[in-house]
Order: sequence, then C-alpha cells, then structure tokens
Amino acid sequence: MSIELEVAALYLPTRDAQLVFELFAVAAATSARHEPVARVVLDDAAWRLAVNGVAPLVICGDGGWLMEHPFDPPATKWLLLPLACHGMVIACTA
Repeated sequence: MSIELEVAALYLPTRDAQLVFELFAVAAATSARHEPVARVVLDDAAWRLAVNGVAPLVICGDGGWLMEHPFDPPATKWLLLPLACHGMVIACTA
C-alpha cells in the first residue's frame, strides 16, 4: 500500500532565525489541490519535536498544537520529516 502523496515541500531554516523556515523546493502531482505555504514558523517546543526530533510525525487534522497549517487549503492528512540539516520535508495526501 502506498501513501499517495499529493505534495511534498522542502523547508530550510532562514539565516537570521532558527525557528523560521522558508520553502525551498516543491514536488506536486499535476492534480494537486493543496499548495505549501511560503514560510513556516515554529516555537521552541515545536522545533524540538519537529526538526530536532528523530522520527517523522504523521498528523491527521490541522496540527494546530504544532504549527499553523502548512498547506492551503488545509490538508486533513500530512506528515513532517525532520532532516539532519535542520530542515524538514512536509507532505500531504490528496
């Protein structure tokens, strides 16, 4: 069974703020309905969990406990994959 991702977005930290991430690259299905936001801002707790963590986070719903929703319109199922470079990949299903 595949997870059928619709959009995957690579976010990298800005030079001036460790908790602010800018959209760097996007891969999307031609029929994609969701667009990644241009900038993601995390608080300290969210950064430790989402970026400095060791495992992907799978989120069903808005994920407001972690960050503002990273897709427009909001996706109901999305995941966040932390990267060793302190960036992250955020992806959603159709």
